[in-house]
Amino acid sequence: MPTPKTLLAKPTGTNVPAIVSTIENELSYPLVIKPRGTMKGFGVIKVTDSDLLVSALQLYSSSGMSCLIQEFIESGGREVRCFYAGGELLGIYDRRRSSDKFIGVATPRAGQESEVSVSRMAAELPEARELISSCEQLLAGFTWDLAAIDWFGSDHGLILNEINTIPGIYSMPEADRVIFHERVAEAIRRRSQSSRRPPGTAG
Repeated sequence: MPTPKTLLAKPTGTNVPAIVSTIENELSYPLVIKPRGTMKGFGVIKVTDSDLLVSALQLYSSSGMSCLIQEFIESGGREVRCFYAGGELLGIYDRRRSSDKFIGVATPRAGQESEVSVSRMAAELPEARELISSCEQLLAGFTWDLAAIDWFGSDHGLILNEINTIPGIYSMPEADRVIFHERVAEAIRRRSQSSRRPPGTAG
């Protein structure tokens, strides 16, 4: 399954030169750096040269967070998200930005206009069927109550970006958010009942 080449680093300040050397040996510019301690795309930076890479790593070293360094995928502004809850596919959402500039955050903030449009993909489309098959392979054997699987668009088809087990839902249509909230409530009830069940009691 195609994925972007990705490295994990924990900048501490003194090790930044060594990290930069490793990154430049393994990857080419432009790159994307993602902090592991944030959500909804906060702190995601597109890095185009060595000076910006050093600055970004120094920023993360002051925060104490580790980060992912990933090859930049020219997606044409497209990302596809597959939402699952309780093992059930809730929907496939095609997200596209309206400009050529890099946007690290696809979820609009309060008081901001979104440059990202979201549409629901029909599950019977060939691309959707292929996505569903790939997602089922990825989720096989896991018991996550909630999951969102993100894919980048590319000239060579969709490329797996990441799997989120605490997914943001604000890029979903309002009607689907209601269903998602219901699934979250069901998952909480199941976990609560399981934790109260006496040892040795069958589910």
